[in-house]
Amino acid sequence: MSPNNRRYLRNAAASLVFLLVAVWVVPSFFNAERYRPFLKTGLENALHRRIAFGHITLHLFPQPGFTINNVVVEEAPAFGLEPFARVQSIDCELLWRRFWHSGLEFGTLHLRHPSINLVRNAAGGWNIDKLLLNTGIAR
Repeated sequence: MSPNNRRYLRNAAASLVFLLVAVWVVPSFFNAERYRPFLKTGLENALHRRIAFGHITLHLFPQPGFTINNVVVEEAPAFGLEPFARVQSIDCELLWRRFWHSGLEFGTLHLRHPSINLVRNAAGGWNIDKLLLNTGIAR
């Protein structure tokens, strides 16, 4: 192997190691809590229910996004006082193609250890009906 090829491989390896370390270290210096109001409003608008959650962290790998811990989705008053859902954590992956034009937008949400409370009221309606109708899943 020629000296130029060795130098090229050494520089490429050093760059790769630097990039991996940066992807691992940079999120720990970034305060994701400043996005709390945006995340809370976005989730509440999507679910049409009030949301409470704990600590938020940023992650860059495998895809840029946020991790939201200890999420509680409140129930609609017509269905009782027990929360609609509790989720240990939600991984929110961002759509970067929209980031440059219209701000942050979520591509997918991955729920870890969700617990959903399905309830039917006296009128025969389910607490999940409105959610399904608003998302277009049920028609």
